Amino acid sequence: MLFNNKINFEKCTSVYLTPFSPESESFKKYLENNFDVNIKGFFDHNQNAKDIFQTCDINNHKFDKIIIISSNHHEAIYQSLIHYGLSRKRIHIVCFNNNFRFITSFELKIKKFLNNILPKIHHYIQNRYKILFEDKHHYLLLSPDFIDINIKALYSYINKQNSKTAIIASNNKQQLQLLKKTGFKVVYYPSLSFIYHSLKAKTKILDHTPLDKSLIYSLIHSLSVQLWHGIPLKRIGKRINYKKTHYDLLVSTSDFVSNYAFSHIFKYQHIINSGYPRNDVLVNEKTDKMTLALVNKSIYKFIQASTLKIIVYMPTWRENSFNSNPINLDDLNQFAQDNDLFILIKMHPFIRENSFFDSIEQDKYIFQDGYQFNISFYPSTDDIYPFLSHSDLLITDYSSIYFDYLLVNKPIIFFIYDKDEYLKYRGDFMLEFEKYTPGLKPENMSELKCNILEALENDEFVIERNKLKNKLFDKNSIGHSSEIIFNKIEQLINDNTN
Repeated sequence: MLFNNKINFEKCTSVYLTPFSPESESFKKYLENNFDVNIKGFFDHNQNAKDIFQTCDINNHKFDKIIIISSNHHEAIYQSLIHYGLSRKRIHIVCFNNNFRFITSFELKIKKFLNNILPKIHHYIQNRYKILFEDKHHYLLLSPDFIDINIKALYSYINKQNSKTAIIASNNKQQLQLLKKTGFKVVYYPSLSFIYHSLKAKTKILDHTPLDKSLIYSLIHSLSVQLWHGIPLKRIGKRINYKKTHYDLLVSTSDFVSNYAFSHIFKYQHIINSGYPRNDVLVNEKTDKMTLALVNKSIYKFIQASTLKIIVYMPTWRENSFNSNPINLDDLNQFAQDNDLFILIKMHPFIRENSFFDSIEQDKYIFQDGYQFNISFYPSTDDIYPFLSHSDLLITDYSSIYFDYLLVNKPIIFFIYDKDEYLKYRGDFMLEFEKYTPGLKPENMSELKCNILEALENDEFVIERNKLKNKLFDKNSIGHSSEIIFNKIEQLINDNTN
């Protein structure tokens, strides 16, 4: 886990964290591993368990420091602690945006002010003056939190077209810096530069629902394109009303997918069965400098040169935790060594590596030069798609990644050790799970190991996978998704101009 703004704790400093969350649990492990501190527990007024205490009782506890780590509620928590009489010197604030870093209360206030004022400026200018700046050849691709592979892939295609300019906008500074080094044109939001490109771009392309005001305002008087980020298996639209935003163009993969999912979830003018830009590399297997941007080059070279069977494990995000995951990393590594396998574990971008297994130390399984183990964690926000065509087997659970993997036509294992628990938190599936998951379904570690060897030795689901692939993907779009999307956008722009 990355961490900057070094803080030196005095020996045996007693610390509480607030609130209780996967991020604060992960940060707790970081502190324990790197400092001689005494983590006494968590304060959280919404939860009550061992080592979790009610915030209202904070004055009944003795400690040196309390650390706030929260995605969206730093200021409110900070003010509540001040209200309970805590000294400002005892309160530290941790910001999490792909890495942990300490920030001051003043920095937090400045950030809050800018986040409030810039969207208001944006809204006013976008409404009144966009027509003065607009250029139909200018594309703005919006990617909040992390830069999705669909965005990167479509940008690469647009960038190669004559007279077209594409810009990727994100609030992920780390990824923007990496892309900029590779030749991508990028802009950070919210910022004045982002407002300028929002005014200039005729077309705005997203693959998530815009929740930030900056992104919502950027769509005003624009041609909006929603790529989305995968064929739905899990039910979506329960917590967020996706129909609040109207799109000029929505990307789907087939009539079947549109009928059971997208037509009920989104509000749109046009829909096309183009498939996803990220899947072009699965079929074409052509790579260049831009295709390999955000790809871990060391692991990529390692896998290309490896004579081992390559297995990729990509579990989906969970609202609860991974506490019930039965995998033991040391046991899995020994199994892989005994059977000439290399297992690459990639978490969902919303789950960081250090919060995967709560009870297992995994630093040795982070890939480095001269790597000697047979399993490794792949950076959660890096692009793994150029690897997939080189792999021999995918292990997942309820993630829509397996739909894309149908195009690779390799075995799939569904590791569903927590199906009942998962459904309790996440709700039902949009498709009948057993019918639409062509692969072995182990529920514990022993079954998983047996099924891996079985799937590699005798792939019994080839016919079922092909049937499902033909149902989910328009065959004419396979390998040509970016081209189809771009041509449709250009058609809509020209129709609108005429």
